[in-house]
Amino acid sequence: MQTLSSVPDTGRRWDERLLAWPRAHLLQSWGWGELQAGAGWAVERVSVPAGGDRELPLTALRGGAGLPGLPPQLYVPKGPACAPGDIPALDAALAELDTLARRSRAVGVTIEPNAWYDERAALAVQLGAGWHPAATVQPAHTAVVDLRGGEEAVLARMKPKGRYNIRLAEKKGVSVRTPDGPGEAAAEMARLCAATARRQGISLPGVAYFRRALDCVPGARVHLAVVAGEAVSAVLVAHFAGEMIYLYGGSETAHREKQPSSLLHVHVIREAIAAGCDRYDLWGIPPSDDPAHPWHGLRQFKLQLGGVERSTAGAFERVHRPVAARTVAASGSARRALRRLRRRVDGRARSDIAVESGPKPDPSGDQ
Repeated sequence: MQTLSSVPDTGRRWDERLLAWPRAHLLQSWGWGELQAGAGWAVERVSVPAGGDRELPLTALRGGAGLPGLPPQLYVPKGPACAPGDIPALDAALAELDTLARRSRAVGVTIEPNAWYDERAALAVQLGAGWHPAATVQPAHTAVVDLRGGEEAVLARMKPKGRYNIRLAEKKGVSVRTPDGPGEAAAEMARLCAATARRQGISLPGVAYFRRALDCVPGARVHLAVVAGEAVSAVLVAHFAGEMIYLYGGSETAHREKQPSSLLHVHVIREAIAAGCDRYDLWGIPPSDDPAHPWHGLRQFKLQLGGVERSTAGAFERVHRPVAARTVAASGSARRALRRLRRRVDGRARSDIAVESGPKPDPSGDQ
């Protein structure tokens, strides 16, 4: 696990300055930028003069559109870290982003502020002309567990089914283990995420990514739910600025009737409270209670843990090169259509296998 005190001096100073701002978020931290650099993004870090003696740390990710020759785009995850009503800081950050976009000949800039939906209209006004709503990159709908009042208060706010599943897991002998070594932690995380990816027909990172996350991201840890000596469920979480965030999860189908993931998240809640966090963001749920949604079970599971539904303010973009932006958008649409086609083909293959093998539906809502 990497803590704020264990990051390099430059990164530590960056995070300390970032934490002084009211909307500081993990995705604006030095370590998160390092993780994205390893995934192929160019990281632009700027200390923006924000009025008086204030400096606002701002991280933007610069990346291509996926095809050679296309211009880059700038993306600001969960930033800038100033409060939505802090007009001098916001204007200074936007001006700096315009400068970065011109310098890199980017098609435009997308920002995804650390703000909730009820702040969206005011944000749109404060951003002003030229900024328009955009597709989100991070989950637009999530469930947040209120950690205030301690563990007993959190348990009291859970749904009865959530508390029942926790007691069941304890009764059935489920335990939680946190690997000390990052190598073991990354390997177990990758193994269990691969099982989830196969089951759900999605893509999840591999062992190299998880090892880098544990090395780079402040407060990152892997926790394992264990049954009869076997790790059957895993989560990668990280805490920053008073918030624990559930980044990735994976599980085997074995022993799921014992509800290992329920006990796993209670362990994370205890860790979050001990670290001084006042909220646990479960990081993404479907936007509606539609039983036909493929992630409906995951939604139910997170809400049973006491998560309260929240919608974010979303993303906003400013286009600098309209013609190039249309080319990039067309390229993105083509790639998404190809991915959908591949998923449909893969889905038919998985359905054929399912008919032959006759699997039972997953009894839990976990991934």
